[in-house]
Amino acid sequence: MSFPLDPSSYQWSQQSPFLWRRRALASESMWIPKPKELHEMFIKGTISLEPPLPSSTLKSAARNSWRNLRFEFPELVAKGQYQDGKPFMQCQIPKDEDEINEWIYRTVFFDQGLNDLGFEGQRENLLPRKQAFDLETASLLLYLELDTDEDSVGRFHLMLNVDHEVTDGIGTRILFGKYLSLLAKFLSGSAGVGQGEIEWAESSRNLSPPWISIMDEEQVTSGPEYDEMAQMNKTLLLENM
Repeated sequence: MSFPLDPSSYQWSQQSPFLWRRRALASESMWIPKPKELHEMFIKGTISLEPPLPSSTLKSAARNSWRNLRFEFPELVAKGQYQDGKPFMQCQIPKDEDEINEWIYRTVFFDQGLNDLGFEGQRENLLPRKQAFDLETASLLLYLELDTDEDSVGRFHLMLNVDHEVTDGIGTRILFGKYLSLLAKFLSGSAGVGQGEIEWAESSRNLSPPWISIMDEEQVTSGPEYDEMAQMNKTLLLENM
């Protein structure tokens, strides 16, 4: 029996100097026609800092970490669209730092208060802030536990919002973990982090190949071998997230 799909047809291809596109997978094309409010995924974490840091230091590190995440995972801004009735995923590579800074302004938000808002409270805090830029596929809110007269942050709450066209729930957790790792490096002043200019055209090399591209005619899709491999992958994911 011939293999029904051509995995190579799903690879990213360059349409213009800063635009890349590939065919959408079934799980992606399912979301494209749905109302955007049904796409939204949110994940929240609470971080304590010892010693506390000035809010300006935290905000700068938060923005720089988001900037680096965009370079390492350019699909953070991938969007689905139709062309000639066929669904595609499209990713715009930034032209320069000005474009990146504008994107950061549209997608990173800060607020402060005395108490944790909880998951729903922080979600309700983030939603109206991002509505003006609702075409964006990812956004971030840092809620600092601060009195109005204070500037030293010892605890803050971080919420990441990602569109389901970009990734699934597990992918959102992975992005959240990667962002926290970058944030920790910027806050600690790790050598080499954030030093030098980023060549944004090079970020296209970081476009992740769709999972279907690793399949072939011999791909195992059922049976004991498949079940064993699925369980092993599940264990690896749970142990490393």
